[in-house]
Amino acid sequence: MCAVMLQDLPTQALRNVALTGKLTAPLSCTINAGSTIEVELGNIVTSQFVSQGEPPTNYTLKDVDITYHCDDPAAANAGKIKFSLTADHGVAAGSNNLIAKMLDRDDIGVRMFDQNNNDIVLDGSLDLPITLDSQGNGKISMTAAPVSTTSSRPQPGKFEGNVTVKMELR
Repeated sequence: MCAVMLQDLPTQALRNVALTGKLTAPLSCTINAGSTIEVELGNIVTSQFVSQGEPPTNYTLKDVDITYHCDDPAAANAGKIKFSLTADHGVAAGSNNLIAKMLDRDDIGVRMFDQNNNDIVLDGSLDLPITLDSQGNGKISMTAAPVSTTSSRPQPGKFEGNVTVKMELR
């Protein structure tokens, strides 16, 4: 025969355990304080266009500075932001996605370069590095130039186009 003895044990209150956390929404970023970035490429003589896809001779590349601000930045968030550029009217055929097409023009486009004069892909696939200062501000410096999209010199006349700057939070 087995005997089991049950007894009442004194109850003790457990210590209170406080669980806390912070839930944050993704960063909110603004490019150029919400304003359009306009770049005036100037007046160029058609004879300055010597090589297809290359800036005109003696042409000074135009600065394209893109400033941005992200709210409540944290050092780890910079790697979670994708910054890309997309030519609104598409890219010129045979340009390796480097030349933005212009509105109603097939003979001229715009090419962009980073601060080290490297090509910028304008099809939205390039992931440019993003850095934020302690206030959440940053800047990417680029340059732009008009280029001929054919082996012939572009026809005289105005040209315009758009490139969309996009920041995506991952």
